Amino acid sequence: MLGGEDLTKQSAKETQKTIEEKLGASPQVLSRTIFHGQHTMNGLLEATDAKLKEELSIVVPLNIWQDAAAQSRKTGRDLSKKVSELDGMISIRNRDLEAMTKKRDFSENAVAVKKKAFIEMEEQIKKRLEEASSGEPHNIFLETIEQAIDEASNQVQLIEDALRKNSGVLQSQLEPLHRKLESKLHDLDKERLTLQNIQRQTDRSDNTLTSASEKLQDLQTMWGIKDDNKNITTTLSFETPTVCPTCKQPMSDEDSHQHVKEGLETSLAKAMALIESSTLSVSNSQIQSKEQQLLIDTIEEQVQNINGNIRNQTAVSQDSHKVLELDLQAARVLYSQRSKEFTDAARKVEALNEINRMKSNSISELRSFKESLTAAIDARKSVSKDLDELEENIKSLDAEREETRSFASTISIVAESFGARGVQTFILQNTVHALQVATQSYLDELSDGTLRLELVLDTGDRILRTVSILTSDGAWVTRPLSSLSGGQWRRCSLALSLGFSDLVARRGRLCSSLLVLDEPLTHLDSTGRDNVGKLLRKVIERQATENMDGKVRRIGGLSVSTILIILQDLVAEELSESFDCIDEVIKTKGHSKVVVDEKVM
Repeated sequence: MLGGEDLTKQSAKETQKTIEEKLGASPQVLSRTIFHGQHTMNGLLEATDAKLKEELSIVVPLNIWQDAAAQSRKTGRDLSKKVSELDGMISIRNRDLEAMTKKRDFSENAVAVKKKAFIEMEEQIKKRLEEASSGEPHNIFLETIEQAIDEASNQVQLIEDALRKNSGVLQSQLEPLHRKLESKLHDLDKERLTLQNIQRQTDRSDNTLTSASEKLQDLQTMWGIKDDNKNITTTLSFETPTVCPTCKQPMSDEDSHQHVKEGLETSLAKAMALIESSTLSVSNSQIQSKEQQLLIDTIEEQVQNINGNIRNQTAVSQDSHKVLELDLQAARVLYSQRSKEFTDAARKVEALNEINRMKSNSISELRSFKESLTAAIDARKSVSKDLDELEENIKSLDAEREETRSFASTISIVAESFGARGVQTFILQNTVHALQVATQSYLDELSDGTLRLELVLDTGDRILRTVSILTSDGAWVTRPLSSLSGGQWRRCSLALSLGFSDLVARRGRLCSSLLVLDEPLTHLDSTGRDNVGKLLRKVIERQATENMDGKVRRIGGLSVSTILIILQDLVAEELSESFDCIDEVIKTKGHSKVVVDEKVM
């Protein structure tokens, strides 16, 4: 039940999700603190060192310290990388400083050289300006020729467009004719196939007529009948033969004669009917064949007309195309002539402009020398400024490198403190000690103080588990876990499980009011079983005590109000006084039933 809502019908996955959301309890916490089974494969006592540390992470999570150590190590690596980068940058800047110093010295020399050259060039320019004559080039002639060239080029372009348009028009005119021609050729093939089918039907009907005529002739010959009447079967008159023409046996009585006559009449009727239907079929087929041939002739004539239209359209377009090609050739010749005229005129204009170009070049050279001198002076100032900035940058990088080295050294110490040899070991050692104290309190109850379970974190961060047994002479003897008896193992295992649950509750991970034990008395003698019952009763009774002021104070870590124990019947009878209620499962003849007992106490 959750908030008054019945959730018993939801799936196990949904139930676990609800528990994790409301209680913050994972499956690992629930299975380790609430349920303790009889099998030892999942117990804490026989768990590997890594498994036991994993279980202890439930009590005291080390991930925050592991993340802190990992982050510190990463930060240290980043800082070391940054120091290396700063070393490289300073080295590069020092080389740049050396090159920049040389560049500044070179710019000083360049300024002096360019200043001297500018003065000399200024004197030469004065002399050139006095000797040079001025003249203005005439651009009107060139512009006129350029206009004529543009007109010739436009004419070529128009004719080429007309040629492409003519080809496109022809294509657009021929496409529907070709499609129509293709359709008519398809119809022509179809009608020719139909004519072939009609001719085959005519041949079949003709063959049938020939066969029926031959059969009638055979009957007439056999019975001596003259073919002088179309309805020969209705006016049949002949002498009945004395011997059957089929089986060659004599026919003596009237019944036999009548039977032969009736058979003959039937055969003649069938032959005449077949001749009549075959004649009609041949006649119809011949008519259809003539009609189909007329249709084919009509389609062939249409095909010829379409081909003629295609030829006519093509001939007209080709004539127009030839005219346009001649015009294009003439336009290209004119364009070539205009281009040659422009080239000749350009040479003349170039000669006229040469005089003014000399003047212009002289002025440009002087301006160029002056600009070069100004640029050299500006470059000297820029190099000097860059040199000062570079020196400041190197000083700044040196200071940043020293600061980063100092910080990296500090981060290295922090990472070591957060690591497995630092605070993690301290926390784990403290947790292992707390688990031993809690476990021993339960083991004393289960063994009457004759067993000790020591949990120690050695120098290699391994959790050592050793058991000491009190001998009859009062001495403690250390034994390996593998040498323990079944009862000793059961006491130590149960005590460790209860101690772990107690530690989980003390650390606030999960304080459950329910404890489930499956066959906790396995391998125990009567005294051991009695001690288990007494211990569990004490766990229930010490759940809470009331102070004199009426306030409730919890005793120990566990706060269990309900303990469910699954036992076999014989063992359960020995401890019946320790239980408040006993429910019995009885199995007979393959069926089980549960007997729910009333309260015992």
